[in-house]
Amino acid sequence: MEKVFSGGVTKDKPTNVSLYRVTLRFFGELVVAGLFEQAGVNSLLHVLSMIVHGDKDSHGYLPAILTFCRTCGEDLAALTSKKQRTLFAKFNLEPEKLESFLSAEKQAQFRKMMLDYYSTLSDRLVTDLKTVQKVERRNRHSMLTKGEVSAERQEEAETLRKAYDKLLSSTTTLADVLDRDLPNLPEDEVAEAADIVGVDFAKASDGSSGDSSMSLWEDEDTRTFYESLIDLKSVVPGILFKEKEKEKEKEKEAAKANGSDSSDAGVSVSAGGDTDEFLLAEAESDAAIEAMMEDLSLQDQEPVNINEPEEASQPGQTDTSASSSVKLLEELITRLPQCVNRDMIDDAATDFCLHMNTKANRNRLVKALFTVKRSRLDMLPFMGRFVATLDPCLPDIAADLCQWIVKDFRFLVFKKGQTNIESKIKSVRYIGELTKFKLMAKNDTLHCLKILLHEFKHHNIEMACQLLETCGRFLFRSLDSHLRTKFLLDTMMRKKAALHLDGRQITMIDNAYHYCNPPDVPKATRKIRPPVHEYMRKLLFKDLTRLTVEKILRQVRKFPWKDPEIKAYCVKCLTQVWRLKYNCIHCLANVLSGLEAYQDDVALRVVDGVLEEIRIGMEMNADKFNQRRLAVVRYLGEMYNYRLVEAAVIFRILYLFLGFGNTPDGSPSPIDPPDNFFRVRLVCCLLDTCGLYFDHGSVKKKLDQFLTFFQLYIFYKGTTPPLEIEFVVSDTLEMLRPKMKLFSTKEEALAAANDMETEFRSRRGKLLQTSKSEMSNASASDVGFGLFGRHGEDDDGEDSDSDGERPAGARRPEAREDGDEFESTEEEGQVSPDDEQEVVLRNGPKRIACPEDDDFLADFDKLINETVTTRRTDAPAVPVFDLPMPVANKIDDTSSDGKFKFSLIVKKGNKQVRRGLDVAENSQIATTWREHRQADVERDRKERSELKRFVLDYELRQEEEAYSDTMNDLQKPVQPRVYQRQGDGRGGAGGAGGGRYGDRYGDRYGDQDRRAIYGSRGPQAPASIHSSSPFPAPGPRKR
Repeated sequence: MEKVFSGGVTKDKPTNVSLYRVTLRFFGELVVAGLFEQAGVNSLLHVLSMIVHGDKDSHGYLPAILTFCRTCGEDLAALTSKKQRTLFAKFNLEPEKLESFLSAEKQAQFRKMMLDYYSTLSDRLVTDLKTVQKVERRNRHSMLTKGEVSAERQEEAETLRKAYDKLLSSTTTLADVLDRDLPNLPEDEVAEAADIVGVDFAKASDGSSGDSSMSLWEDEDTRTFYESLIDLKSVVPGILFKEKEKEKEKEKEAAKANGSDSSDAGVSVSAGGDTDEFLLAEAESDAAIEAMMEDLSLQDQEPVNINEPEEASQPGQTDTSASSSVKLLEELITRLPQCVNRDMIDDAATDFCLHMNTKANRNRLVKALFTVKRSRLDMLPFMGRFVATLDPCLPDIAADLCQWIVKDFRFLVFKKGQTNIESKIKSVRYIGELTKFKLMAKNDTLHCLKILLHEFKHHNIEMACQLLETCGRFLFRSLDSHLRTKFLLDTMMRKKAALHLDGRQITMIDNAYHYCNPPDVPKATRKIRPPVHEYMRKLLFKDLTRLTVEKILRQVRKFPWKDPEIKAYCVKCLTQVWRLKYNCIHCLANVLSGLEAYQDDVALRVVDGVLEEIRIGMEMNADKFNQRRLAVVRYLGEMYNYRLVEAAVIFRILYLFLGFGNTPDGSPSPIDPPDNFFRVRLVCCLLDTCGLYFDHGSVKKKLDQFLTFFQLYIFYKGTTPPLEIEFVVSDTLEMLRPKMKLFSTKEEALAAANDMETEFRSRRGKLLQTSKSEMSNASASDVGFGLFGRHGEDDDGEDSDSDGERPAGARRPEAREDGDEFESTEEEGQVSPDDEQEVVLRNGPKRIACPEDDDFLADFDKLINETVTTRRTDAPAVPVFDLPMPVANKIDDTSSDGKFKFSLIVKKGNKQVRRGLDVAENSQIATTWREHRQADVERDRKERSELKRFVLDYELRQEEEAYSDTMNDLQKPVQPRVYQRQGDGRGGAGGAGGGRYGDRYGDRYGDQDRRAIYGSRGPQAPASIHSSSPFPAPGPRKR
């Protein structure tokens, strides 16, 4: 015994700790057993004093002291552990006092040595903790300021932390044995402050945070894809992936981390245990165990080279099994690109682990995973899940794949070539996917990002943005990589501000940054509305389609219209047409047209709101309202189609688009800049909606005049319009006036406008010379045809507006029968010539049933019956002689004496007698007959020619209409015909009546009579199926 302890205590690096531990315990057990007398006790006390006083600074012999106290402390020092004392107090028991062969003084000496050693150990524990906190604080400061920590500092911090944890575990065990409390360990305040930075991200990663904006993943499906992996160990037998060797590797790592005697710290060996077995286990050489573990680990962790020749089979495999395994692997590799969901990729991973798990096949698989096509970026997430599923059983696949991807990344970056951008993007996205599956270390990914930011130009910009868009949010919201990712993002934004980059690169950088760190946007609070308002918005903004127009109209009519608030809100909803789908705008106009028959002021207020919205849009001229302005203009055109506004309103808005905000001298206007052609688009949108009905009458002439000013307006812009605007204008003009000759220069358009102005001035001068009443009528109807349009009859006496100009199926039961508009005359109020406004009655007189009408009809029927009865009783009148004219006069040839022979019809009794009559050739009757005969021949010839032309034109028109119907049927989906009989304002199934006159006149004009009544004008189907009319849409006829 004395020879073992003769070497003393080594303070720097104790090498005989294991020997001291076994020997000291063995010596104590012999003393307790009574084999030594008082000299042995003094010798043991001397050895223990030497170890305690010599190791009070380094505490390298702590395992020996700890083992001695646990095994011999109760007998030699009368020690009672804290655990035993707690159990005695819990069960109300008193500890049994054993008689010891040592005196109380000797026990006190042993106990004093143990307590002294524990006090120095406690001071050492506090000192080491402060050192660890200092190093970690320095590393955190480096992370905050530089965004990274060097590998040396990280390794130093990890080493100190492991040593401290080991010391803390041993100190805790010794304190329990000596029944002492642990010293007060200081808390690191900086550590608590650092934890506050990532507390939300930690909660989000654990799933305890309900805030989706702080979550690691975008949604639940994404989280399930990256985190919910199948457990192959529960499916595949352990022998297939060498479970035993992996367990030994884990034991080796645990042994290296906790030390060779970590097991002794947590295992209590009683004095009466199997001493021989314990001594045998302690006597094993640590070097031999480590050598054995290294040999086992080298068998499974040989370096993998993808380009080296692949082995045919492993030892013990036959050629047949090897070839079948290779075939199965080829089929698996071929099947991988078609695995586009979680189940398929999980099945593929299970198949590989069950049937193809060989060294050569793993090499082939790594090569196949590495050589994914650069155009198949959608496969990368599934390949990452495939590798992550295999990683618990086959970790070498993930390690080799990550190694080769990083090598490929470094090659592509340091090559500095401006080609193969797709390969570069594939490489960085692959790195991002492996990082999200936690197969690649976050520090390695951030190091790749730092390399890209070092030379932030050309392809490096796009690679950095792709990497951040793939895994940037995951790194930013992870607790262990948040600070460094934030620092790199700030660096990227500073480089963006300092460098001169193009717009595309700036947009990519901003998108990547805001994807990783979205800006704080306050949550939108939903406005609380009354149930009636919500129901109204649902009907008009969500449920309204061309098939539900009639149903929604009936529901809207049931609203409490006597309530001013409900009425005002309905007007607001009917005005906000931009909240509907663009192709459902005509449905809202249809509802408004049907509602006008019951609520007159609603339609008026909606039209006023639409016109005000158009005016505000021109005043503001903001790009964010462009779609809204298009929808409002389209709504106005549909209102004209459904007879809610007149043609004068349309032309007033058209000229307002051209002249509002523009100065007479042609200087640039802030609300209509020269390079802004959005008003041109608005004009085309309005003409495309309702311009087809301006094809005859005065409105046709007005439209021709407007198109001249429209072309002049485009020329006055001074800049070439974009190609898109040119196409829109050409399509609109071709649809409205296909034969119209467009102006090629500004001078031609200006000359045409001047000619129209000269003609207008001359015509107005002639009108001013007429009487006062005529001048007043002319002022109200003719003056201002340029800006405000005309509202009466044209110079040729044509009607300015008639029912044929708009769809016959539109809702207006009070439509005018003769097509004339109500004009303001002298009898109606003497309108001044300078007054620009016109007095127009929107609705005709409404018929109101009254008893006087029934009395009048009864008296009228009575009068008719009396007249018929009187004529029946009267005597027949004497017939008057009335000779029928002959069908053709028979004329003989001229006689030899120069006379014509005529036939004279006379009556003899009740018979007609024809007698011959000779007339001289130069007589008046002969001359007149000759002229009439020539005129009849010429007239017959013209009639035959006209009839022939009419028949040919009719056949050609029928062929064109049939071809047009066929093309429309092919281009439009077939929709069922739905005809309503009442309440739709169109006469039920007939479609000719409206409102309450629908039942009376609806059946008179059915589907077969519409074409005969309206010809090829406008859509003839009901307004509820206006877009699927079986008749051709209105438009110019082509020959």
